[in-house]
Parts: sequence; C-alpha cells; structure tokens
Amino acid sequence: MKRHFFTQERNQLIQAFANEWFASEEELQSSAMQYMIGMDPIPNMGAVIESKNYEEYRSIHPEMKPFKYPQAMKRAW
Repeated sequence: MKRHFFTQERNQLIQAFANEWFASEEELQSSAMQYMIGMDPIPNMGAVIESKNYEEYRSIHPEMKPFKYPQAMKRAW
C-alpha cells in the first residue's frame, strides 16, 4: 500500500512537471528511475532537454528566452 502511494505521488509530480515545462514524461520517468540521492549530473538530463517543446512553453511564458529555457528546466528538475 505504501509503495503504491509513493509510486502514484511520483507519477503525479512527473506528469505535472512535464505539463508545466512541455517535456517528455517518458524521459522524465527514465531520469527519475535512474537518479540516486546526491547524484551529479542528473541522469538522462540530455534526453529530457531534447524532448522539450519551446514553442508551446513560450506561448504561455513569452518572456522566456530560448537559451534560458533548458537551464531553467534543468534547475527545476
């Protein structure tokens, strides 16, 4: 029961992040599964950044510059 709860919470957080940053949920799942506390660099970050959809993100956040977008997403992740 506890495992189900935490899995569900993790999936909801990943989905919310993917929706907010217009990134691939699958790539975020992969990154989350590979990550261990204190790990640097973040696993699969390159694929997460490659999966971004800047045009959709910019339609909601017109102030975001194309070079700052991946950096901000990486910091948030």
